[in-house]
Amino acid sequence: MGTIRKIGVMAAIFAFCAVGAVAMAQDEIETEKSTTFTDKLIMYFPNRLVDLADTFSVDLGVGTVIGVNANVTRAFGIDAKYGPSGKMIKDYNRQYGFALDQGYWAQFMCFGKESMQREYSVGSVNDYWLIYTGMPYPSEDIFNIKTGKVDYWEISVGAACFADVRFAVHPIDIADFVTGLFFYDLKGDDISIHQD
Repeated sequence: MGTIRKIGVMAAIFAFCAVGAVAMAQDEIETEKSTTFTDKLIMYFPNRLVDLADTFSVDLGVGTVIGVNANVTRAFGIDAKYGPSGKMIKDYNRQYGFALDQGYWAQFMCFGKESMQREYSVGSVNDYWLIYTGMPYPSEDIFNIKTGKVDYWEISVGAACFADVRFAVHPIDIADFVTGLFFYDLKGDDISIHQD
C-alpha cells in the first residue's frame, strides 16, 4: 500500500506541475500576442510614416561626373554615366548619409555593362561594388528586398553634369506601405518598441 500511495502522490505532483506549466505557457502566449498587438497599435502611425518615406529615394551630388538615366527596373532602361560624385543620399532599405559613387554604367533596353562602386560612406549608407555585363539578376544578394543595398525593381530618373541628381520610386516599398495600412508588414521592417 505504501508504494501505491507514493506513486499516487508522485502522479498528483506531476499532474499539478504539468497543469501549471501549460497555464504559464498559455499566459506567456497571450501576453506575447497582446504585447505584439499593443506594439502594432502604438507604432502604427510612426511605422506608416517611415514606410511612406521608404517609397522613394533621392541622391544629390557633385563631381566630375556626366550622365543621364531612365530605368524601369534594373532590367530595362536607357542610361549612361561616368565619373565620381560625392553624394548626399536617401536610398533603398533606409540608407541615409553621404558617400562617394564612382565608375560607369551604360544600358540600352535590356543590355548593359556596369562597374559602379559606392565607398567612403557615412551614416547608414552601405558600401558596394556592382559589376555586370548583360543584365543583372534579381536573385543576387545586392538586390535582396529586405537587406539589399540596391533596389532591382526601382523606377528611376536622373541626370549629371558636374551636379548629380537622381530620383527613384520603389514599388515593393509601396506595396509594403499599402499592406502596412492593414497591419501586415510585407518587408518585416516595422519599428517595434518591444525589444526581443
